[in-house]
This record gives sequence, C-alpha cells and structure tokens, in this order.
Amino acid sequence: MAATYSIDWMAVNEVLERLSVVQRHIDALTQDFDSGNTKALADWASDVRDEFNAHKVDWIKRSQEMQAQAAQAQAVANSCKDEYQGAYVTGMKLFAGGQ
Repeated sequence: MAATYSIDWMAVNEVLERLSVVQRHIDALTQDFDSGNTKALADWASDVRDEFNAHKVDWIKRSQEMQAQAAQAQAVANSCKDEYQGAYVTGMKLFAGGQ
C-alpha cells in the first residue's frame, strides 16, 4: 500500500541546517560586538563604560539564551524526524502484515 502523503526530508534537513547557521551567526555577532567595542571603551568615561558593561552582560545573557533556544529547537526537530521515521516503518510493517 502506498502512502497517501509524503514529507519533504530535504526541506526538513534544510530547516535543521538553518538552525545551525543561526547558532553560528549569534556566536559571531557576540564576538564582533565584544571585539568591536573593546578599543572604543578605553576612551570612554568610567561611568559610561560601566553602563555599557552592564548592558553587555545583558546582551551576552540574551545571546546565550537565543543559542540555547536554537539548539533546543534543533534537538526537538531531530527527535520528531526520528520518531516519524520509526512510526512510518512500524506502520508499513503493520499494513504489510508483518510484525
């Protein structure tokens, strides 16, 4: 019996790869942000530098949260893919009369 639906696994894999790309971009942005401001901070008044550093801590925390969320989304998508493929194989065996 042929399936009445199909899943575009190339599209699913593309989404998973894009999540990896997002994670790499977040990391690169964080590094660029840090290195791009290091020299400028040396010339700033201490109170302005302290304020900037406080915001920098928040930026880093939020970028780490975004990385964690992207990694979690990727893990969930991979799990869904694995579970679907397992269910598909089991379903085909049942329809074929196998165990």
